[in-house]
Amino acid sequence: MLKKMLSAVLCCLPFGLLAQLANPGFEQGADSWNLPQPICQIAPGEGRNGTAALVWENTDTSLPLPRPRATQELKLQANQTYRISCFVKGRIDQLDRFKIGASFYLQIMSGKDVISYLYVRGLTQSSDEWQYVSKDFTFPPNADRCIVSAGIHHLGLGKAYFDDFNIENLNEYFIYMTSPGMGTVFQDDPTVRASVYYTGPELPAGLQARLTVADQTVLAAITDRQAVFRLPELPVGSASARLELLAADGATVLASETHLLSIRPPEYRSQVANACWIDSRGRAIVNSKPFLPVGLFIGACPKDHIDTIADSAFNCVASYSALNLYYGAKPANSQQAITAIREVMDYFQQKNLKLIFSLQHVYDTDMRYALKQWHEISGPDAIVETVVPALKDHPALLSWYTNDERPLDFLPVVKQRRELINRLDDAHPTWSLSMLFTMMYRYAPTGDVLGCDPYPIHSPKPRHMDVVDLAGVMTKRTGMPYWAVPQLYNSSFSAANKTIKTEHDPTREEMRAMSLRLAAEGATGFIFYHFWNIRNPAIPVPGYFQQRWEDVKDVAATLKSLEPWLLADAWPESVTCSDMEGKVHVTRFRANDGRDCFIVTANGPGRSQATFTTPAPMRSLYGLTTTAGDNTWNFIADGIAADILWPQ
Repeated sequence: MLKKMLSAVLCCLPFGLLAQLANPGFEQGADSWNLPQPICQIAPGEGRNGTAALVWENTDTSLPLPRPRATQELKLQANQTYRISCFVKGRIDQLDRFKIGASFYLQIMSGKDVISYLYVRGLTQSSDEWQYVSKDFTFPPNADRCIVSAGIHHLGLGKAYFDDFNIENLNEYFIYMTSPGMGTVFQDDPTVRASVYYTGPELPAGLQARLTVADQTVLAAITDRQAVFRLPELPVGSASARLELLAADGATVLASETHLLSIRPPEYRSQVANACWIDSRGRAIVNSKPFLPVGLFIGACPKDHIDTIADSAFNCVASYSALNLYYGAKPANSQQAITAIREVMDYFQQKNLKLIFSLQHVYDTDMRYALKQWHEISGPDAIVETVVPALKDHPALLSWYTNDERPLDFLPVVKQRRELINRLDDAHPTWSLSMLFTMMYRYAPTGDVLGCDPYPIHSPKPRHMDVVDLAGVMTKRTGMPYWAVPQLYNSSFSAANKTIKTEHDPTREEMRAMSLRLAAEGATGFIFYHFWNIRNPAIPVPGYFQQRWEDVKDVAATLKSLEPWLLADAWPESVTCSDMEGKVHVTRFRANDGRDCFIVTANGPGRSQATFTTPAPMRSLYGLTTTAGDNTWNFIADGIAADILWPQ
């Protein structure tokens, strides 16, 4: 008889604690598992080797949500990446609308609050054979435990068997280029920066990085997980660069990555008048000045919508319908379509708006809305090779949107798309967005700028924005420039049923706090999701758009007013607080003229407070922070909240 597989892999934690999934094969029955009866049972002899298994069964469509599931809590190590897995088989009678079957999901917890849900698609079709399912994730620093839940997801029905859960450390190394954006290296500043990422808790000492370009090699030390290379003199043109992370012995290659470089003469900066460069500080540089994208996702771009957006502090939009924009007659071929798109972009330019051009669905895959044919042009690459050269010179173009939450196994394709666009246009960045916040380092090579989209508001109070913390911290940890996607939409709205629960609206204060928290973690752009979610005429609330638009405009105006600090040369600095209650973050920003600004945010839920000092007198913008004298400040708030301290 085969020996039962050991499924608990141990890892060292501070203070001698061990991370272990107890009773992973259910040989001790229900021990260490919470198994709600009668849906969850232990089935002797039904396991992979004739041993025990967990069985989850439900055919009752009237059973209220949330459906009971088998659960176990785990204590894990901050910043450590894990792979958790199990084997599953069974009968799937019905999947829910998310198409997640018999599987497990993870709840990343901080106190009583869920920071993030991590789902595994699992078994979506009935199978009598055991199937292996797994999930990779990094345990974030703002979490204290993880809950593993097993069963058929949400509204699913059927009977599923689970066996041999396993959790193991993934200690891997990654290296990737962080600047210059698009790999555009100017001969008068031949500097390349790279970031090193280790999926263990702490990067080992003594590592170094190597960059090879045109058979010339440059070495760099690793400082704060960063390597800075000064390239030798290189001729103008394209060059392939190979990045390598070397072990302390100077010979063993721990990780490698390839990047395309575009070597340009200094005058190229002015020759490409409508460029958007990305500098080493992660800022967009437009017309030789730092530019703070403050925008909105949108679908079609009718003129009345563009007029409304332009009459505000917003300065850009990200259009999902970019390939189908037109104001006159519907284009009949690609040449007419390009002309029509340029006419729409001309209108953007008149209104002082930039366009983030979406190509995120132009892939040869089965994703929703995948575009493989555009007019007479066949094939995603051919479409890109037609559109990018035809539009890259337009003054309204800000960037190319290439990834909207694609899964990990699709990332090599997204990276290839980035490389293709960089070859076609080395003066505008690609933007790659992910909601897998604990795995953001995997997305780092897929775009010149990363994006994260934490949406914490899905119900009435109590509310908290711990997921915004998670998204900001983990994206910043990659070392990549990033534009954040704050939530403005109401998750309860149903266009089909024309219903909405207005108590689900993110408030003005919540949207402000979410945006400022992401700014404190280094975001240099803010593209809110989604204009149509508040503008949709099917929303059955009189005056809904007008009220919500006033809230959204106010948040945009606040971000624009912070440009001298958010776009400063100096990076934001965390401020030490005392008398802490709840989850409060205080961040210092210093403008290039020396003026300080302090951003204070509270995650919620409930009451929060903190005390901190500033080097000079300040004034509170929203009144949540009061002075106690001697430049000492007390911040007190309830729920998700934020304040700004300005110079007097």
